[in-house]
Amino acid sequence: MRLAKNLIPLGVLVILFGTIGFRFIEGVSIFEAFYMTIITITTVGYGEVFPLHQMGRVFAIFLIVGGTGYILFSVSIITQIAIEGRLQSIFGRRRLNVEIQKMQNHFILCGYGRMGKVIANELHEKKSAIGRH
Repeated sequence: MRLAKNLIPLGVLVILFGTIGFRFIEGVSIFEAFYMTIITITTVGYGEVFPLHQMGRVFAIFLIVGGTGYILFSVSIITQIAIEGRLQSIFGRRRLNVEIQKMQNHFILCGYGRMGKVIANELHEKKSAIGRH
């Protein structure tokens, strides 16, 4: 869960890194750099918004690897949370049902007030009497 909390700040950092990188390497507007970053890390494939120089292409390679890694990592964490939450509830309920079915000769006493104490003592005495036979 701790990783899931860091997904958004990490995504913002990746986008900022890409935007600032394209802005300074290629000398384009902030919006063009931002747009190029988004289509690069999401692998949309629209092509280059502006012609990239050699250094811009090297930067784009690193942004593709890092950005795509971030996207895949985010999807895996979100999927893990969804699957584990669902499977945990399914298997937890199934395990509880198995344990309940195994129980024999059990009573559930809710409350241990004045009457609960009397009932508990009565059940305990009957259990002791049964055990002596």
